[in-house]
Amino acid sequence: MKNYITEYAGGFLFITCEATGLEYATGLRNARGQCITRGQFASGVKSHGFDRACKAFIKLGVKT
Repeated sequence: MKNYITEYAGGFLFITCEATGLEYATGLRNARGQCITRGQFASGVKSHGFDRACKAFIKLGVKT
C-alpha cells in the first residue's frame, strides 16, 4: 500500500500524504530555467522507491 498520492501538473509535483491529508507542491528548475521536476522524481523512484522519493520531495516542497 502506498502512503502518498502524486500528481504532476504545470511543472509542479503535488504530493498528498494519505495519513494526514496534507498536500505539498514541489517544482525544480535547472540553471537554464528548464523544469526538471518530473525527471528527478522518476529517477528517485527508480533508485529508492516511491515512498522514499515522496518523502524527499516533501522536504523540498511547500504545504498548499
